[in-house]
Amino acid sequence: MNKKELSTLWQNWAQQVKFKDAADVSQAKGQRQAADAILKYCFDDKWNDNTTIIEIGPGNALLAKTLFDRHSISRYVLVDGPRQLDNAKKTLSNYLDRVEMYTPEQISNITDNFDLFISCHCLPETPNEYQEFIFKTFLPRSKKLMIEQTISSNLGKYVPNVIALKHALEDYFTSYKQWNCNDEFKNLCIRSHQNIYIAK
Repeated sequence: MNKKELSTLWQNWAQQVKFKDAADVSQAKGQRQAADAILKYCFDDKWNDNTTIIEIGPGNALLAKTLFDRHSISRYVLVDGPRQLDNAKKTLSNYLDRVEMYTPEQISNITDNFDLFISCHCLPETPNEYQEFIFKTFLPRSKKLMIEQTISSNLGKYVPNVIALKHALEDYFTSYKQWNCNDEFKNLCIRSHQNIYIAK
C-alpha cells in the first residue's frame, strides 16, 4: 500500500460509523471489561512483567490507560490517525515515557516484536487490503492477540476481513478462539454487533 492510500484510510472514520466524536467509541466501562478479558484469556490471569504491546486504533487510549494503571508495561505502541493520537496523548500523560505513537503512514518505523497485539473496532472500518497488511506485518511479531471486530451496517462499504484474519491466526499462533455475543464473553466486553478473537 502506498503512502497516499494509507493517508486517506482513517480520514473522518468516526463519521463513517455515525459516532459524534472519535472519543465516543471508547467508554471507560467497556475498556475495563476489555482489560479484564485480556488478563483472563491472553495471560491466564498471570500478567508478565514489562510486557510490550501494540494497539491499532486506540482512539482516546482508555484501554491503554487501564492496562497501564493495572500492570507493568515497558513499551506501548499506538497506531491511529493524528486526531486520535492527540486524544491518546492527553489520556496517557502519566505514561508517555513508555508510549510511542505512529500514524498509519509511519508503520514501517515500528520495529521489534511484541508480547500482545490489540485492536478494538477500528480495522473493519478500513479496506480489506489494509486489514491484511496489518495482519501480515504485526501478527508474526506478536506472542498474543486480542481483536474485537465490529460488524455493523453502519460501516458502509467496509467489512471485517475474516478470511485474512483466520489465515493469519492459523499461521502465526498455536491456538485461537472466536467468541460472539451468545458465548461466555457476553458478560465482558462483547456486544451483539461484535466478534472477539483471542490468540496465543
